[in-house]
Parts: sequence; structure tokens; C-alpha cells
Amino acid sequence: EIVAGISLLLFFALVDVERGLFTLVVSHIAFSMPFVYLTVRARLADTPWGKLSLRNNATYYHSVKTRTDVGDPLLEYVGTFLTPRWRNTLTFSLDSTNWATTLAVRTTAGMRDTEQDASSTAYRNARHIGTHEEVDLGVQYSGLQNLTLAGSVKNLLDNSVPYSQRGTLNQNG
Repeated sequence: EIVAGISLLLFFALVDVERGLFTLVVSHIAFSMPFVYLTVRARLADTPWGKLSLRNNATYYHSVKTRTDVGDPLLEYVGTFLTPRWRNTLTFSLDSTNWATTLAVRTTAGMRDTEQDASSTAYRNARHIGTHEEVDLGVQYSGLQNLTLAGSVKNLLDNSVPYSQRGTLNQNG
């Protein structure tokens, strides 16, 4: 799928087709890409503190299949470790002349704590890792000439990240 996607991108560039929503839809139809990615943006209001806007990025994976060797059947991996069914990021931004503030709520669906395919016994018996939510806050100041100061706090509410045994088994270094 990666080779097909890159080939289609090169084709669109070669024939000088403007890349955007049309080429994205054509790519999904032509190559049956198994996910949906949706972005919604809205400028909500002008406030005394600046412009308030909202952005929501959602990804839903219908299917994630792979095979280990030529001729092997395709096996389903959506819902396994590091391959959740969906991810979502909801972002609120407040921008003024010199200040920019961003609050992001990131959510990831639960998954099984295994790297085995979804039809396997290991998948059915694996521990379930729950859905995880995290709130991040970022602030930026650009009121000084040739200097921008930025800082952020990840996991502002200090939510515990769900534990996985897989993460302890595949570390390099």
C-alpha cells in the first residue's frame, strides 16, 4: 500500500493535479485504504483575549492487515498493541497579537496487549489496555523582536498511562 500510495502521489505531481480532498478521495477509492481520517476546523469567536478556534482530528482504522510471507493469508491487527481502532485529538486555540495558547485533549481507544493477530488465541486471552485520555497545554509569546518563547505541559492532569507488557519487551538500546 505504501508503494502504491507513493506511486499515485508521484503520478498526481507528474500530471500537475492539485493535491487535496479530491486526490485523497481518489486514492482511497483506487487502493481501498482501510481508514478514515476526518479533520473539522471552526473559528468560534473573537473574544476580548483573541480569536478562539476549534479543531478536531479523528482517525478510525477499519482494518490493519499484514502477512508474514508471500502466499500467507492476510491477518487482522487492528485492536492489538500500538494499533488501536481509533485516535482523536480535540484542540482549542486562543490567539492574540503576541500570545497563542493551545489546549489539546488526546484520546486513544483501548487495545489488546498482544502483537498477535486478532484471530489468534493469544489475542482472545490477552489483557485489555483501556482507553486513554490526555490533556496538553501550550503557550507561546512572540512579542519580542526576533524571539519567540514557547512552553508546554504534556499530560497536564497527570493521568496514568495504561501499562503494557509489550512495551517492556521491545526496547532497543
